Amino acid sequence: MTFAPRGFDSNPWYLRIRRMGGAAYHAWKANDPKAINEYKNVKQSSKDFEVLAYFGDDISRSYQIQQWLPVYEELNKTHKVQIICRQYPTTKFLRKLTNLPVNSVYDFFTLTDLIDTNNYKVILYVNNSFTNFQAMAAKKAFHVHLNHGESDKMSMTSRQMYAYDVVAVAGQAAKDRLRNALIVSDENKEVIIGRPQLDLLQKPLEIVEGRKILTYAPTWEGDQ
Repeated sequence: MTFAPRGFDSNPWYLRIRRMGGAAYHAWKANDPKAINEYKNVKQSSKDFEVLAYFGDDISRSYQIQQWLPVYEELNKTHKVQIICRQYPTTKFLRKLTNLPVNSVYDFFTLTDLIDTNNYKVILYVNNSFTNFQAMAAKKAFHVHLNHGESDKMSMTSRQMYAYDVVAVAGQAAKDRLRNALIVSDENKEVIIGRPQLDLLQKPLEIVEGRKILTYAPTWEGDQ
């Protein structure tokens, strides 16, 4: 037996969500009817894309994918890119920042159905979200872990990284970090790519005559 929250049993949106199943709960929670429609129609809007840029977290962590948007846009010139989010508020936010198609998928079965019925060749991941492993159920795509920066945090030396087909790292220091921290590592999966975001800087740095340039590159202490 299914129980509706008090006062919701006569709400037409609640009844519609109930007919669609529990997977639409997050769309309802987002308080946006468009989210529910998108949940139903996302598969129809996902044809002809080669690259799926996956993001499973909420809007508070959107900075992790935001830094990659210019790179995705450059990649889209030769290989069509689609961004898939798992939460509709994040989807709406990213749509304001890029012209790339950004869609929402809420549950595991819709996600795997979307991937299985489309021609994605590569799936890109920018963090270590636990929902990444739902997308990794796709058997016919190449899974690439990009991350959103590097530091000495525990997540940078996790065996979880080797679940992906390729682990993109900034340089030799990242490879050495993995060698030093792990009992078993897989160097064959590690590919040095530098920081592609820096290749796309449009505005040159303003250099003041007679002054030194100091680079300040902070990161979170996080789980230290």
